[in-house]
Amino acid sequence: MRGLGKAAALLLAPALVLAHGPPPPPPPPPPPPHHARPPMGSLPFALD
Repeated sequence: MRGLGKAAALLLAPALVLAHGPPPPPPPPPPPPHHARPPMGSLPFALD
């Protein structure tokens, strides 16, 4: 059972270091969808 304890310590040590480190940067905002509607003034006809 000593091997399991050593393996657990090796797995937990990096997690503890990461938990106490600086917070990760926030994810970038999602890009706008490709099917976004253009402003109405730019079209010669109205879309319903």
